[in-house]
Amino acid sequence: MIIRSRRFRKKTRRLCKSITYNDEFFALHFPEIAVLFHSICVLVSILCTFAVSKRVVMIIKEELSREETALSVAKQMITAARTAPKACGIDNLMLAIADGDDIIRLSDCLKAIYEEKKMEFLLRDSLNILSAQCIVLAGCRNVPTGLDCAYCGFATCAEKPRSVPCFFASHDLGLAIGSAVSVAADNRVDTRIMFSAGLAAKRLNLLADCDFCFAIPVSISGKNPFFDRKFPPIEK
Repeated sequence: MIIRSRRFRKKTRRLCKSITYNDEFFALHFPEIAVLFHSICVLVSILCTFAVSKRVVMIIKEELSREETALSVAKQMITAARTAPKACGIDNLMLAIADGDDIIRLSDCLKAIYEEKKMEFLLRDSLNILSAQCIVLAGCRNVPTGLDCAYCGFATCAEKPRSVPCFFASHDLGLAIGSAVSVAADNRVDTRIMFSAGLAAKRLNLLADCDFCFAIPVSISGKNPFFDRKFPPIEK
């Protein structure tokens, strides 16, 4: 980046002179301070002239920008999820981004769930999400639309138990997730939609009052860590 600005240097000098000499009262009653201040202004002008006339070289290493880039893409992902189509225009989505210590919390929670359920993929995913720079959390509330579509198996929304998912709530969440990962693909960032990490996020209440939750870990590296996830050795 090269900065050239003769106009800037002229304006700086002109400003310094005007501050010191244009104020007659200041120069008349405080001559010593006026001279000192003028000297400082001249020095500042010289330094500014030197700075803007030099070539500024800045190298940004890709490895050091990964977390910032991943977080930037994740923000675009939740924006895309928010603006995805919704049944009747009713927005019950809940979106957030987890990074840093929250990823470790999700990993520890997945290990705890594994100890309860003894499903090996939970332990696998608890280690796998540690490869992510950040994790997008997408969930929704189980609120009926009032369409009485009977897609959930009940004739009307009033008859549907609270524990039964509303078809359109689940459908809207799916559309939002699809929209989010398409943004990641457009930016050539690796992701994977995970029920397991979403379950951990729900248990940790990272999305307050969320009924369904999925997690989308985001990674920038030489190889997609979510493509061929390895099962860790398990002591039996």
